[in-house]
Amino acid sequence: MADPAATQVKIQRAVEGFWMRAISYYLLGLLIFTYETADHAGIHFNPMIILVAVPVVVVGVAAITIIRVKHPLTEGS
Repeated sequence: MADPAATQVKIQRAVEGFWMRAISYYLLGLLIFTYETADHAGIHFNPMIILVAVPVVVVGVAAITIIRVKHPLTEGS
């Protein structure tokens, strides 16, 4: 019985990793679209600041979301 449970946990962790990558990729696409729209509207940002800030924000938002989703699940156990 321990083997199926261990396998299920491994699969769940893999899916969570893929989920974080997918959400990060989606958020990055939205932020790039927003940046390009603002640039065309005449609001210009320093590209170096965007290059550094955007990945930090995207990974931070995805990590906080995962922590908030997992936290209530661990309280009950």
